[in-house]
Amino acid sequence: MRSRQLHEALEKLTKAIREVKAVVETMRAEHDPPASHIFISRRHYQNLSDTKSGKRREMSAQLSWQTACELGFRGNLDEWERLMGDMGCWNCPGDAILTSSRTAFTFSDD
Repeated sequence: MRSRQLHEALEKLTKAIREVKAVVETMRAEHDPPASHIFISRRHYQNLSDTKSGKRREMSAQLSWQTACELGFRGNLDEWERLMGDMGCWNCPGDAILTSSRTAFTFSDD
């Protein structure tokens, strides 16, 4: 009787492991638009040669902020400009927003 219970439990466990593996593969295949937008916008903003008045960077930040808002960014334009201009430490724990939008507090999880 116990061997049958063990066998059934192992079958359930095997099935659960297969389901988890399938979900993990699906998650790996998913594209993360907010994170991609942050990286692309940040690189563009940093490499942009600006005018004396700063209008070019201001316009670039505003356009990318509007796109970020469509992707779920909940911060204001000043916060977005700070994110675009602050290079920070790429490996620092405080820069979690740069590594994944899912861990960032400024993006909604819709």
